[in-house]
Amino acid sequence: MTPVRLLCVESDAGFGVLYQALMRSHGFAVDLATDSSSAFELLHSSRVQAALVAHDLEVGDCEISGFELAVEFKRRIPSLPVVIVSDCKSVVEGARNFLDGSIAKSARLDKLVELMRSLTGADAIRRPALVHTMEIPAHVAGPRPRRRLPRVASFAAS
Repeated sequence: MTPVRLLCVESDAGFGVLYQALMRSHGFAVDLATDSSSAFELLHSSRVQAALVAHDLEVGDCEISGFELAVEFKRRIPSLPVVIVSDCKSVVEGARNFLDGSIAKSARLDKLVELMRSLTGADAIRRPALVHTMEIPAHVAGPRPRRRLPRVASFAAS
């Protein structure tokens, strides 16, 4: 069986590697992008079947936020299941109006896998004996976030 190809967009290297390892261990093929421009390249150059986008994506020059990126993915490919990951409760709740799913960054990891499986129809892929109670702490120690730059480009959903 061909694995479901997932595009994971996360600017935090720790979370990116975590999501990539987690989803691969559950049978997904995962492409990892760290910014919106590389995410668009991967979206169009590979056969992506679902997308997982971090809301708090670091924004550089000529880039868009994680939420804007997720909405733009959905606008370009309406059939693509798109899920946003955020620690902001209002984003998680509001994303349901625009995207296929949303999940808190602090949610149990098995909930993320379950959500991606249900959206992609990937129930038949292997289920490793991963630690199902593992959670991501709300605050993970790491480098201080860089100051956000003003947005130069924005996209409007049609």
